Order: sequence, then C-alpha cells, then structure tokens
Amino acid sequence: MHVAVIGTGRVGRYTLMLLANESWIDKLTLVDIKSGLAKAVEEEIRHALGSIRHPLDIESFTASRAVRQADMVLV
Repeated sequence: MHVAVIGTGRVGRYTLMLLANESWIDKLTLVDIKSGLAKAVEEEIRHALGSIRHPLDIESFTASRAVRQADMVLV
C-alpha cells in the first residue's frame, strides 16, 4: 500500500515514523512546502529502518502535485 503524508512537521513526522513500522505499507511519500524538511524526515526514517525487516520505498517532495497513485493520503 502506498501512503502519502502531506506535512512533515511535528505531527506528520511522528505519524510517518509509526507508519514506517507497519508491514502493510510498502511505499511512503512525504510532502512539505518547507524546503528540505521532507527530505530531512526521509533521512530520519531511513536511519530508523535499520531495525525494520521489511522493504519500504520512501520519496519526498515539496509540492503535493508530485504525489502519484497513493492509496491513502493523510493531511
């Protein structure tokens, strides 16, 4: 399942960390208008993935129009 999260601030960041631990999710898309924030959160999640045993594709953007074919979008 592909989940996109729009907004990677305080609430979005913790939500993403929880989602990254769910085995039913195989792709996360992060979006935040603040330049570099979504990419920084992506890197945090990638570091945390060292202890997770399932593959997870992660991408980050600064514009929500970049989100393609998400099964679920959280704002």
